[in-house]
Amino acid sequence: MTPLAPNDRDAELHLLGGILRYPDALLTLAGNLRAEDFYFDANQSVFRAMLGLAAARKPLDLVTLHEELRRVGQLENVGGASYIGDLFASEPTGAMFEAHGAANRGSSRSGRRLRLF
Repeated sequence: MTPLAPNDRDAELHLLGGILRYPDALLTLAGNLRAEDFYFDANQSVFRAMLGLAAARKPLDLVTLHEELRRVGQLENVGGASYIGDLFASEPTGAMFEAHGAANRGSSRSGRRLRLF
């Protein structure tokens, strides 16, 4: 396994984009991943919004994520609608995002390090 730098923006984008494309994966990843594991504040906010949608049993897609971020006052802070579109476009394959989401204790923002398989 190759450790990722704790501020690997591409890894975070791929992970969030993968969740956006494959929302059922959020349930699997949520047990091992916290918003604080993301280095970038915008990505923490996006992940929290995704978890909020899941907790409310609402579907996760471009529209609902946009609306949830707007509802909690974070849409402009994350970069607006274009950032949500960039997330969706950034996920290269379904298998890769799961690898980006494998987390263990280390040195990300929260003291954990993301690892690629």
